[in-house]
Amino acid sequence: MNTRILDAERNRPQALQNAPQEQHTGPEMEALFQAARQWLAQVGLPPPQVAEMVFDAIRQETFYILTHPTTKYGVQLRMEDILQERMPTDIFLSPPVVSQFRRHTHLKKEATQQEEGEHPVELPQIVSTYIDAFCRQDLDTCLATFAPDGTYSDPVTAQPLSGQAIKDYFGGVFAGFTDATIETVAAHAITEDLVVWRWVIRGTNTGSNLGSPPTGRSLILPGCEFIEVRAAKVQRIEGYFDRLSILEQLGLVPGPPAGAAS
Repeated sequence: MNTRILDAERNRPQALQNAPQEQHTGPEMEALFQAARQWLAQVGLPPPQVAEMVFDAIRQETFYILTHPTTKYGVQLRMEDILQERMPTDIFLSPPVVSQFRRHTHLKKEATQQEEGEHPVELPQIVSTYIDAFCRQDLDTCLATFAPDGTYSDPVTAQPLSGQAIKDYFGGVFAGFTDATIETVAAHAITEDLVVWRWVIRGTNTGSNLGSPPTGRSLILPGCEFIEVRAAKVQRIEGYFDRLSILEQLGLVPGPPAGAAS
């Protein structure tokens, strides 16, 4: 439904808005986000139309109201994830949704490709190299994939890191979890220059973790990275994960009460 929820920032009081220096999104990624906003505004149904669907459902005693065909695909996908006890699949990266988005933003190169069973854009080789090196904890190769002015940031870094600081940061993480394993859940090329990598890191905190003493506790951390490529080098990586979950799993902050709703 077209509710302009992606533009909800407009309702935030001036005193609570992020300072410009806290906004690290690059122009290329911001352009992609803007295209996504426009696409969702185009495919979203007007609220009055959805309201009429609700009234019709009440009159016909229909319990479920599905406004778009892809909704059924998403429901099926989520139920399969639950039954197979796997990490949730991102519906917005599924072939039907990605296909529609590419058509809207003119990002697809081959107009003859079919939506059903469509072949995704291939991962840039430099991204494959980065992912492989990170999973093997090969920090020198990781750093070599970045452009000279390439940056990395995530919820833990105070600001985007570059150069040796990237290697030192990764090294600090792996030093705290010497048995760490990195599982790739999925890697999707959204465009030729932007990849989303979804991963799960598992390990035991047996060493100092970025200055914090070892706790001996295990960690299971799902997350993702937006990897932007320019001139066959990694230009920018923005990582996303739940920092509070890390602190709770390591016993550094109290976890939610037993039986609390998730």
